[in-house]
Amino acid sequence: MKTIHVLDEVLELDTTAFAINSHVKDYNLCWHINQALDIELKKQYNIKTAGSFFSCELGVQKIVLVKNKSKKGYLLSEKKKIDFFITITPTLKAVEKREFVTKLSEIPKILLIFEIHLENEIEAHRLIPND
Repeated sequence: MKTIHVLDEVLELDTTAFAINSHVKDYNLCWHINQALDIELKKQYNIKTAGSFFSCELGVQKIVLVKNKSKKGYLLSEKKKIDFFITITPTLKAVEKREFVTKLSEIPKILLIFEIHLENEIEAHRLIPND
């Protein structure tokens, strides 16, 4: 008789994620975010996926902007209507989230921004580049 072992993996991400809808190219959106937040997101390449993303580190915080759609498909296939994702590690406090969303909402190129709860996402690990 076959024995089947199942591992229940609990994915605990210390990350806050936001979905962004915008009709501009990634580098253009990155420029506007850099201006609004006074940060320096720079283009990085993910060797495993042969894709690119923008990131910067501010002390212990890491901010990553990644495009949802690529030549190979969608980063999160269940969120096909989302253009970009921006993640902040470690998790932001409620006040910091409101300030972050307020600042980004003021950018005219951003049509919509909202928080994504990663614990509810099956493919949440895809939002974290591990180069």
